[in-house]
Amino acid sequence: MKLKFDWTKLAETKLLGKQITRVEYMSGKEAERLGWSNRPLCLQLDKDSWVWSMMDDEGNDAGAMFHINPDDKEEESTIFPTISSTDKLIEEQDRNKSNGKK
Repeated sequence: MKLKFDWTKLAETKLLGKQITRVEYMSGKEAERLGWSNRPLCLQLDKDSWVWSMMDDEGNDAGAMFHINPDDKEEESTIFPTISSTDKLIEEQDRNKSNGKK
């Protein structure tokens, strides 16, 4: 029980009250630097820190994210999947985005 409490307290200090200021998939270059073959959805918090999912506690690859609003009976849950680091179309879209193209 103490372990759960300690991790919850750490998560509260890092995440509670923060605002998501940016949402994007990790770049292929960053995923490669981490030794990953997939790219997760990343959330920037208060313009100074980032959060993303991993497949396990050891950080062996990217992981999917799950979203649900249990108070909204009309809204379906959403899974934000990982995307392949080797997808050339996605890499081209990323380059165009960083160059100001649509």
